Amino acid sequence: MNNGQISIIIPVHNSANYLERCLSSVSNQTYKNLEIIIIDDGSSDNSLEIIQNVSRTDSRMITISVANSGVSAARNEGLRHANGEFIMFVDSDDWIDNDTCEKSVDIIQKNNLDVVMWPYIREYPSKPKETLFLGKEEIILTECVQEKIWRRMIGPLKEEMSKPQFVDSMITVWGKLYRYDVLENINFIDIKLVATEDTLYNIEVFQRVKSIAYLPLPFYHYRKTDLSSLTHTYRQEKISQWQELYRRIEKILLKADVPEYFYDALENRICLGLIGLGLNLIEDKKMSLKSKRKELKKILSMSQYRKALGKLDLQYFPLYWKVYFICIKNKRISATLGLLYILNFLRSH
Repeated sequence: MNNGQISIIIPVHNSANYLERCLSSVSNQTYKNLEIIIIDDGSSDNSLEIIQNVSRTDSRMITISVANSGVSAARNEGLRHANGEFIMFVDSDDWIDNDTCEKSVDIIQKNNLDVVMWPYIREYPSKPKETLFLGKEEIILTECVQEKIWRRMIGPLKEEMSKPQFVDSMITVWGKLYRYDVLENINFIDIKLVATEDTLYNIEVFQRVKSIAYLPLPFYHYRKTDLSSLTHTYRQEKISQWQELYRRIEKILLKADVPEYFYDALENRICLGLIGLGLNLIEDKKMSLKSKRKELKKILSMSQYRKALGKLDLQYFPLYWKVYFICIKNKRISATLGLLYILNFLRSH
């Protein structure tokens, strides 16, 4: 283990259009004690050629080529080769500010912390949008981390429900600097099994985390494509993947013997997951409106969602979301679809 070194893990799959900016942002960090592990996950474009060209100018870059197995397997491969005291994940179509490593490693070392995390900028083609998920003030927590952070990752409670669109803003594995010790022997699960590999990974990791800092500096730039210009395909398997995610989270809670309100937080997460499922449904340009109505009706009739919706407290929602969840609770299919179309337009404008 190389003390003070940051191992930055970058999974790459067909990212040629954005890769050079990503690698440049990592290579040009003001903090120099880096190990840059690039996993080429079976790219069929010229990503590998770009990696090889850039790595010639930076001896800290290690390139590992693997058969295409998905981002979870690529990150696991990166972790197996990591030698740093600290770990950072960066996605290959995103980029970070040049002082990200310097400022994050400074605070994690000075305070002997397990994790440092920071907000991000959603880089839409039209205009960037900041996501300051824990506010504008620096926070250092050395106690009650499981209550204040881990429980919130499991799901929101009370006033935290006021911005449901940001329920997963804290859950990404990028936008964080981890001490390697808290990640040891925890693997990413394939997204084909669970709907979001970051969520399950961090829920497992943060069960161990005892100390954390939040820097209100949006170092990370999360590239968002123009939703209106893409053809999205609704994937029915997402429903079973979400259900498997919730099952695995519940298993973690049972093993940890947590208070009842942790389960309330999970029920709220299940309800808010209907936002993402709904958006995925209406983004499909090829699916007929009749088919979308039929699919949404099927989803809203599932026992897992009916149970969670039955417990959902609407009082903390702003008006728009209150109306949305009233429509869902009462299976008002047409109204729900209409609200989803409006949301899909507003979130990228």
